[in-house]
Amino acid sequence: MRYLAFIALFILGTGCITPVAPVETEPESETFTVSNLTFEIPSPWTVVSSDESTAVIRTEIDPYLVDVVMEVEEIDEVDTFDGLAATTSVAKIYNVAQGGAFDWYYMSVGDKSYSIVWQIESTQPLPADLDGIWVPDHTVSREQLLDVLKTVSVVE
Repeated sequence: MRYLAFIALFILGTGCITPVAPVETEPESETFTVSNLTFEIPSPWTVVSSDESTAVIRTEIDPYLVDVVMEVEEIDEVDTFDGLAATTSVAKIYNVAQGGAFDWYYMSVGDKSYSIVWQIESTQPLPADLDGIWVPDHTVSREQLLDVLKTVSVVE
C-alpha cells in the first residue's frame, strides 16, 4: 500500500512542478585594441578585424551587413580642444566639427593625443539615382560610438 501511495504522489506531484525560467545574464561585450588603446563594444556588435590603426566592427547583419570603421591616429598634442564630450578616469574626449566622416573625436590619454574617425560601411547597394552624398541605412548612433570611446583603457 505504501508503494501505491508513493506512485500516486509521484504521478500527481509532477503536475505541480513549475518550470523555472532561465536566468538572464548581462550580454557579453567584446574588446579590441588599436594604437595601444583597448575599447569595449556592446553585444551583439562584433569585431571583424583590428590592427595598429583601424578596427572594423559589425553592428548589423539584416537586411545588409553594416560595419563601423574606427580609424585611430596619434597626433601632436594640441594645447586645447573645443567641445569636451566626455571625461573618463584615463581620457578626455572632444568633439570635432567635421564633414564627411560619420563621427570624429580627439582623445587625450595621458601625454598622448589621438584623432578618432568613424565611418559607416555597408553592403547596401547604391541608389540608382545617386547624385550627392549618401550614407547607407543603419541604426548606429553617435551616442553609441561615444559610449565605446568611454571604455578606453591603455595597454601597458
